Amino acid sequence: MIKKICTIGLALGTMALSAQQMNNNGFETWSGSPLAPTSWGTVDQAVAASPYGAFFSSIHFVSQSTSPYAGTYAATLTTHSVTIPGAGTVSLPAAMVYGTMGLAGTSVSIKGTPFTYQPTSVSYAIKGTVISGDSVPTGLILTHWNTTTNKRDTVARGQDYVNSTVAGPTYAVRTYPIHYTSTEIPDTLVYLVASSVKTSSVTVGTSVTVDDIQFSGSAAGIATNKAAQINVLAYPNPAANQITISTTADNAKNVSVYDLTGRMLYKKELQNKTMVDVSTFENGMYIYVVTDANNQPLYTSKFSVSK
Repeated sequence: MIKKICTIGLALGTMALSAQQMNNNGFETWSGSPLAPTSWGTVDQAVAASPYGAFFSSIHFVSQSTSPYAGTYAATLTTHSVTIPGAGTVSLPAAMVYGTMGLAGTSVSIKGTPFTYQPTSVSYAIKGTVISGDSVPTGLILTHWNTTTNKRDTVARGQDYVNSTVAGPTYAVRTYPIHYTSTEIPDTLVYLVASSVKTSSVTVGTSVTVDDIQFSGSAAGIATNKAAQINVLAYPNPAANQITISTTADNAKNVSVYDLTGRMLYKKELQNKTMVDVSTFENGMYIYVVTDANNQPLYTSKFSVSK
């Protein structure tokens, strides 16, 4: 169970001017024991219900902060060191998810929340201390239940990281894009914030306060309506060393390539035929997004690299 908690990661019609927001996206209401932001599940709740609960009774990974960016409260996530008989001393990251977080045997179980909107970007405020070498991840996955395969299809994902050079004593507002890989309408949102991205970099001393998570824009209709208006080709697919992305659309200005974690690997002004060097890419699936002059997505699809 300890290793599972350490490795919690983000392994995650047109609307009006303002996008639909998550409930309690500013962490204004808190409830339960251990105390947690309403509508959010925390690692505190998961470990409290585990056989190790007694060892965590005096520790708060996710705590209520009275130093908000907006409103009255915010959420502080702190990495702690815990000594457990038989397991030694371990450093565990804080984590909270929009939905519920619990334990299924020795594995962490995360469940999202119903969500049918299609925002295109996320902003949030963060401050605090990130120890050098560590990184604080936040991000989301939008999914849709596929009744044919009886599995969840990933509709979109987005992710951001804050390291020691970004975090500080005053709030910084961060914004990151949401990348759509499917035309399906999502039915579930998983949004996760943690105080470390992986076991090897978990460091006691990392503590950040997060507030005011806001969705913006709408991707509704992008993949179906706008894609029908433009002709985009990506070949060869799969690619080994180079892939060509071509379009004849006048409003297509740039192409960006992302891995499946949402990390941008490549961006270039789009010509009729744009060559993308993938010789240094690892084998696997990648996402490319064609955008207009205002950086609004026109078309999203996937290609694979196989060498």
